[in-house]
Amino acid sequence: MASRRRSQAPVTRRSRTIRSEVPVGRAEGLGRGSVVNVDNVLTVPEELLEPDPIGRLAEGATRRLDAALRWALDIRHRGVGGVRSVTARGVGRPYPPRP
Repeated sequence: MASRRRSQAPVTRRSRTIRSEVPVGRAEGLGRGSVVNVDNVLTVPEELLEPDPIGRLAEGATRRLDAALRWALDIRHRGVGGVRSVTARGVGRPYPPRP
């Protein structure tokens, strides 16, 4: 059976103050102010990750992460005839609307 895979982005204390970084800190369970850098997202087998995460994203950070990922991956959502579609690098990929 194939291993489950998880996408992850590195967390660092070195901030460049760019749109592809998400500030995180004590609200997320980290000891210091840091940033999640979505310029370097990796997909790895789940068994390579620590079983207990060092923190969890607060609600506001989740929204900022979504925005940073959209910016870094050049993703734009737009409605087309009642069906939402995702445009990534100019290629439309329709998918069913959310319930």
